Amino acid sequence: MGAGVVIFINNELIARHNFRLNHRCSNNQAEQLAIVKALDLINYLEIADNKPRTIGVYTDSGITIDCLENVSNHNYLIEEIRNRLINLRSAKWTIEFSWSKVHAGNLGNELADRLAKDADSDKDIPVVFDTIPKTTLYSELEEEATLKWQEEWERCNKAAVTKQFFPNVRDRIHRRITINPNFTALVTGHGKTKSYLYRFKITQHAPATRRIKLWTTYSTTAHAIKNKETYLSRKF
Repeated sequence: MGAGVVIFINNELIARHNFRLNHRCSNNQAEQLAIVKALDLINYLEIADNKPRTIGVYTDSGITIDCLENVSNHNYLIEEIRNRLINLRSAKWTIEFSWSKVHAGNLGNELADRLAKDADSDKDIPVVFDTIPKTTLYSELEEEATLKWQEEWERCNKAAVTKQFFPNVRDRIHRRITINPNFTALVTGHGKTKSYLYRFKITQHAPATRRIKLWTTYSTTAHAIKNKETYLSRKF
């Protein structure tokens, strides 16, 4: 992950810098680190005391601007930006933030984006920020748990019927389904089908699959799938 900073004075490019973050950091962190570093660089500018001290900070991260305006947001990098703003304003600087649309032909934005990509790909640039966001940790833990769940699901020698419906754990997690007794019976094979009742010796009559027009519609769960309306109306 990389961050890029360019500084213009009176439309003249006077400085460009890039910085590298840990690859597990987020885009928002990269944008916010860029602002922190840009504000730090202001202290090295030689500006006469009688000259106007106005800074325009342009970023394509609307989230960062919203976070700065949200007084309840105390994210580390957001607080670092606020601290620098306090120091600069005490030194008579006026700072204004503006959102810049990404890839819209803005020279400063395009240069900063290129610098950020260069930093991301250049492993010789030292990492200056490596705090991993909670969202990344949560995502990694969820991915690890899902993979382990999938492995156990595939090793399990039970739930053969359910696996026909949901062979992939990830797909099932992200699929919204209304659970009710009819649905549960359908996807587990544990319902009032003749095959189920016969299997557990609740009835002595095996499924009469030879009666194609009638019985094969609900003798087993698989048959119920072929004609669920008939199955549900007759058996539930």
